[in-house]
Amino acid sequence: MRTKIHFIRHGSVSNPANILYGRLSEFSLSPNGMSEVKQAAVRLKGMKIDAIYTSPMLRAHQTAEAIHAFHAAIPVIVSDKLNEVLTPYQGMKADELRYLNEDFYTGTQKPYEQPCDIIERVQDFIWDVRKQDSLREVVAVTHGDTIVFLVSQIKGIGVIPGDKARLTLAGMQDNYPATASITTMTYFTKSEHEVPMVEYCSNARKNGK
Repeated sequence: MRTKIHFIRHGSVSNPANILYGRLSEFSLSPNGMSEVKQAAVRLKGMKIDAIYTSPMLRAHQTAEAIHAFHAAIPVIVSDKLNEVLTPYQGMKADELRYLNEDFYTGTQKPYEQPCDIIERVQDFIWDVRKQDSLREVVAVTHGDTIVFLVSQIKGIGVIPGDKARLTLAGMQDNYPATASITTMTYFTKSEHEVPMVEYCSNARKNGK
């Protein structure tokens, strides 16, 4: 009954203007980002992956394609449930947003997302995967805050926008998912309410796998 979902944060992005790119479509991986995702792809190379899902964003799709190179028999499937947060601040320079202390949620209104909205759609994605008996091990390429809020909710440490240091309580030693990091959720039953085992790997080469 075991199901593993490997959540991959996309690689580093080419962003010379240092803006909050959010869901802006034109942002691609940098050369360093390409190198990072190839390391993650090598770590996953020997695994029997049943499906590869990705956020619609270009940087995520490029990350998924690097992984797909070692698993060419299965398609890359785009899922809106893995998308970047929808925020009114996208397109603004980071220097203009320092006063927010990386809290891009407090005070925003619909249609913009709150952490609970992100958790809900990612949990929907997880349950969609777990319901399918043919999917025992899958890759899901997504974004930093998506992983942050999911892990925080699973570990019961509270979801506080901007308070990334709390993730050390969840065993995420980088305080925030590193680019091209792998956060694996392992489920052992079909219970919808099961709390998964969570493992985090920030650097494939450093871990020697």
